[in-house]
Amino acid sequence: MWSRPACLFTVTVLTSLFSIPSASAHTWAVKDREIETQLLAPNGYTETSVEKGGVVSGQVRLLTGGTLKDAVVYIKEIPHGKEFTKEIPTLEEKDGVFHPHVLVIPVGGTVELRNTDSEMHNLHSYAQKNASFNEGIPSQGEPIYRRFNFPEIVKIGCDIHREMSAWIVVRDNPYYSITGEEGGYEISNIPPGQYKLGLWHESLQREGLASLTTLVEVEPEKGLEVDFYLASEK
Repeated sequence: MWSRPACLFTVTVLTSLFSIPSASAHTWAVKDREIETQLLAPNGYTETSVEKGGVVSGQVRLLTGGTLKDAVVYIKEIPHGKEFTKEIPTLEEKDGVFHPHVLVIPVGGTVELRNTDSEMHNLHSYAQKNASFNEGIPSQGEPIYRRFNFPEIVKIGCDIHREMSAWIVVRDNPYYSITGEEGGYEISNIPPGQYKLGLWHESLQREGLASLTTLVEVEPEKGLEVDFYLASEK
């Protein structure tokens, strides 16, 4: 078990050269019904082909040992690049837990919300920019679809079971990655240039920090390794 990270923050950067595979095409959701999804074109971002793109990858670690799962690593204020993935992800209430715990979607993206438990749940969004919702969802009932039109980090809870929580992170560009069990992430097909690389985790939210950032230089067809190290509270 990891303890809540404190605000101390360091970054290690290592660079290595490797070949970059070609970009993949759009991914479209396959559903048993037609759901209107309109990805908005955020101000300042243009979808375009990327030539000789680079990769940023690494791990989110704790100085006391171990890694951090469900952290979102993303590039801020990038003006152009690869296309958004146009799929409809699912946030599921199952076995008294939200799956996944953290979900990242593009501006204008739609989320399918499901309850596959044998008891009733509630869906309560704590949004400031996007439209909030607070409604019950029956046991194994029909899914609910909600659209998020503005960049924001939205907490989702269940008023019936207060211990349940999840996060929907709405991003204005497609350059992001969620860390897995080993704390690893990878962001690919990045146009060469200098960018702000951001890190968000719900523990930082509790600390009152929106995110942590560092400057990175992405070179053509090169990989940049950026490891985030967080100090845990004693």
